[in-house]
Amino acid sequence: MMLGSSLKNAARVFDTLAVGNLNVDITAFVESTPPPDGEVEARVFHISFGGSAANFAVALSRLSSRVGLIAHIGSDEMGKSALAELEREKVYTRLIRVEKGRTTGYVLVLVERSGVKRMVAFRGANQLLSSRSLPLKAARRAKIVHASSVKPSTAEGIAAKAVRGGAVFTYDPGGSALKYPLKEFAPVLEKTHILFVNSTEVKAITGISDPKKAADVLSEYAPTVVVKMGAKGVYAVGEEEREFIPAFEVEEVVDTTGAGDAFNAGFIKGLLLGLSFRECCIMGNAVAALKIAHPGARGGLPTLQQVSEFLRARGFFIRGL
Repeated sequence: MMLGSSLKNAARVFDTLAVGNLNVDITAFVESTPPPDGEVEARVFHISFGGSAANFAVALSRLSSRVGLIAHIGSDEMGKSALAELEREKVYTRLIRVEKGRTTGYVLVLVERSGVKRMVAFRGANQLLSSRSLPLKAARRAKIVHASSVKPSTAEGIAAKAVRGGAVFTYDPGGSALKYPLKEFAPVLEKTHILFVNSTEVKAITGISDPKKAADVLSEYAPTVVVKMGAKGVYAVGEEEREFIPAFEVEEVVDTTGAGDAFNAGFIKGLLLGLSFRECCIMGNAVAALKIAHPGARGGLPTLQQVSEFLRARGFFIRGL
């Protein structure tokens, strides 16, 4: 993947700046979701911190990368606790804006026994995220700017600043992919170096059921498209590559919350290490596999050493790991 000189520029302070949401996750593990007007009992219940961009930032930090987060939180106690946890995870937090009088975002997550999840989001302070949230000065200090779960109109402005600052721009639209047609995404995709989507999102954007055909359509806009297909693996299209990489088997799927963010972090860590296109996908699959065996959006996010041991145990010997 030819992505410019910024990845090799040691003068840039951040390997990656993540832009997007920071939330409080309220997670209940249930046998199945309740019917209308019904009730079920939770086997396990816990409160933790999430938000796609924040999860990605923590995952990449654990993989020994220098990561900053750009987000908005409320001036409440949960917001303070969320910041403190990010700092413990060695994520740079000084670009996060604390909004007086606002409430930090919340997400209610119901996780079924199979690992399938359903979420209800309260945006809170996340609603204030805009292209102005990313200072151009910060973009110039990053090798990569990664926008996660950001609507296309906002992402376009973030992408423009990233490109202007000489950074590689990567984008995972998340749930916004289900709300906007391809014509709304076109302006930001034309500024995107790597697009991450799952199989549901790629169908929603393009209207094409076949993930491979849908990825080919999106690759006419973004030079690299990675479609995450859960337990099946990933299909990735590059300027000169087309790869299907199967997922790793895990003994038990506990919680898939944050698996896509974990994959993105693994892929981008591979990119920062100078790995091949296929190796980046394998890295992403490994990080996601380790994560889904644990509860919570950040539970089980591995260190680089743990990823190396996981891959070697399965016969994958990747340089630099």
